[in-house]
Amino acid sequence: DLDVVVDRAATFLSDFLHHLPGVDVEVVRRIPAGLRLSGASNDWERVFMNLFLNAAQAMRERGGGVVEVTARAEGAAAEISIQDNGPGIPDEILGRIFAPRFSTRSDQTGLGLHIVHSIVEENDGAVRAKNRTDGSGAVFLLTAPLIGADSAANF
Repeated sequence: DLDVVVDRAATFLSDFLHHLPGVDVEVVRRIPAGLRLSGASNDWERVFMNLFLNAAQAMRERGGGVVEVTARAEGAAAEISIQDNGPGIPDEILGRIFAPRFSTRSDQTGLGLHIVHSIVEENDGAVRAKNRTDGSGAVFLLTAPLIGADSAANF
């Protein structure tokens, strides 16, 4: 289930942040039980881990912040929003952030968001990024097909 996958990714983020003193990130989840996405759960965990790590790194100068994950079923698809209260994404790079090897940090490979994009698309979903309109921060919007609860090959 999506709520379990997001919980695992949030636990990974918490463990990672032990190595970044002075950075505190809270992951707030608003995910109804029973949402099941097509694909392997470990792939979806990687999607959320990469998005959470990007948010934490963006909020690092502020000492951390909040990442909010909301999800809902819309017909046969899940609509998922991951938003933070960091500095946001500069408009001049917004269209390039999913490109392989693109990074604003010289010490990073620039593969995290490319991997997010690839995994989402491999599972017949879509992802886009924008900046919040209600304050500072980035928003990642994912859509992905929902499956029935009786499929053992999916989560």
